[in-house]
Amino acid sequence: MNISTLSEKFGRPKGIIHVSPQFFFMRNAYLNLSISNIVWIESNPFFYELGLKIIETDFEFLYNNNIGSMNVGMNLSVDGGENTFHLIESLSLSTLINNNKLDINNYDYLYIGRQVSNLELDLFDLDSFKYITIETTTLKKDSTYYSKSVKNYMKEKRFKLVNQDLNSNFLLLTFLKKRKYNKK
Repeated sequence: MNISTLSEKFGRPKGIIHVSPQFFFMRNAYLNLSISNIVWIESNPFFYELGLKIIETDFEFLYNNNIGSMNVGMNLSVDGGENTFHLIESLSLSTLINNNKLDINNYDYLYIGRQVSNLELDLFDLDSFKYITIETTTLKKDSTYYSKSVKNYMKEKRFKLVNQDLNSNFLLLTFLKKRKYNKK
């Protein structure tokens, strides 16, 4: 589900934490909705340096969660060949939020890109968000299992799957936090 549709159906997010390589593709969509708090998290040093040259607003922040120094590369074969991912060690979302003293109450939408396998999501992280979009690859042999495990995990954390978008190389899963009901 694109951000415009999400906003129309469920309300505009007050802030976004976007964890994904090459975040530039989503930037215009977020800016067009006048979202006033945007945190970009980029692990690849090349795209991080490029992003520093692009971001010009007072309400956007770019952080590099790369612990190492190697570039993240990806070689995808669409003809059924082997998929190669070069992953790096990265900080957890909680560590990044705490280290940069971000007020998590300013952000209710979390976007996690498909190359972000090292990001640790814990209960603190998820409880803070109303919307979460997770990209999963469709090119890996275990993508069906991975998609199911993501759905089950999010269900355990009280998030409801509200949309699935299948593209040629990835599946976007968008979740909405379930309302809390008080037991009497």
